[in-house]
Amino acid sequence: MIKFGVPRIYILLTGLGLLWAGILTYKYVHFGFYDWDLAFFNQSMWNLLRGRQYSSLFGYNFFGDHASFLALALLPVYALSQTALTLLYIKVTAFILAMYWLYKIAKEDLGESVALVVVLIFAVFPANMFSMLYEFNMECFAPLFIFMMFWAHRKENLRFFWIAAVLLFLTKENLTLIIVTFGLYSLFLRRKPLWSILPILVGVFMLLGSMYAVKCIRGEAGVSAVLRYQHLFVSPAGFLRSLFSVDNLVFAKDLFGPFLVPLMFFPAALFIGAPIFFQHALSIHATEHSILFFYGFAMTPFIFMAFIHFLCWVRKRFNAITFKIILIFIVLSIFMSIAKWQGDLYAAMPHFSNKGIEIRNQFLAKIPSDAKVVASFDFLARLSSRQYLYPFYKVYSNDFQQPQLVKSNLFAMGKIFVLPGDVEYAIIDFNERWYVNAPKEKIQYVTAFLKGGWVLLDQRGSLTLFVRSFKK
Repeated sequence: MIKFGVPRIYILLTGLGLLWAGILTYKYVHFGFYDWDLAFFNQSMWNLLRGRQYSSLFGYNFFGDHASFLALALLPVYALSQTALTLLYIKVTAFILAMYWLYKIAKEDLGESVALVVVLIFAVFPANMFSMLYEFNMECFAPLFIFMMFWAHRKENLRFFWIAAVLLFLTKENLTLIIVTFGLYSLFLRRKPLWSILPILVGVFMLLGSMYAVKCIRGEAGVSAVLRYQHLFVSPAGFLRSLFSVDNLVFAKDLFGPFLVPLMFFPAALFIGAPIFFQHALSIHATEHSILFFYGFAMTPFIFMAFIHFLCWVRKRFNAITFKIILIFIVLSIFMSIAKWQGDLYAAMPHFSNKGIEIRNQFLAKIPSDAKVVASFDFLARLSSRQYLYPFYKVYSNDFQQPQLVKSNLFAMGKIFVLPGDVEYAIIDFNERWYVNAPKEKIQYVTAFLKGGWVLLDQRGSLTLFVRSFKK
């Protein structure tokens, strides 16, 4: 406790919360989100409030993507301010609450001061920082519910365990397997059936039930969960090749960093998190082999549970000075790893000039709030509180225009993308990184697009604002 009686953890978490809220607000206001996840979730939440689950951004139903039914529970909060910024603040809140439960676990084993250090390391752990900087995804709740389950499991608080387990299930269908592995771990510990057999049975039922629910809800406007995870069902030889590929070895080094050794001191944490680790190790998607996106959120809780057990082992076997030296060494190692990622951290932030931000805001002001719009990536989040919004990326990307690539593109739903004829506005940055790096075929696609009755409303450098001739 500090002198005026406020627990230090509250001071730390408040500071971290304000810091992250400030960073993400700055990124949002300065058009710093360069993908479509934040826009997709915001448009979906906006539509759900109005009784619709279809998202024009992805071209299918929200619950046809993942069984993220927790979104329904967030609607009352989202209704207070229906913008993408609200989702970012929700993500910050979930992250802060996760660190509070991590603190409760660490404090019990290591004392308050060391627990505060563990929380601080968790806050600056590279995989967590990239997860915070990257858009929005429902997996931002994973650390909170996983830590709650670990706390309830060690306290043998069955009711609280099941509350956390159900919340985790409602977050995303693949996370349900963590409930199963918790049950298997409890079976190893010879706990009663309510801790062991029941989580296994209920977890499997929840997984199959959620996959079936997605299939029923999506109709023809969604992604089959079987198709999404079919890459996990491989031959034994293929499993080993994928597991020990160069990409996975690099991914493991990036994800675990200095914690590769501490992980060995609590193999149960690795076992409980194994479904998520294997999902990424066996994935055919390159993004799932990188910490630069949101995927770290579902894995770092297991890393830090192992870290706590490692520190307990060190404290029991060495004197206080040696313990402090090892802890300081780990902290320094973390900050050295952050230095390694400084280029990627810099790239994750916006870099438009003040004049560029002003022009972008002027362009947005010319678009009615209910208009149907097609836009470049960095405009999507700001425009997503509307029923009809389309990514310009689908207009020029081979993944959505070439028949062979469309067949293998999960998000294309087997159909070449055709922009609806009633879209009224197009706001495009021809210097956008995605467009600049796209193959040369983009020229023919954009040429065909511009012949669709578009009239130039305004242009400043690479920024262009078009309106359909029927609208003008």
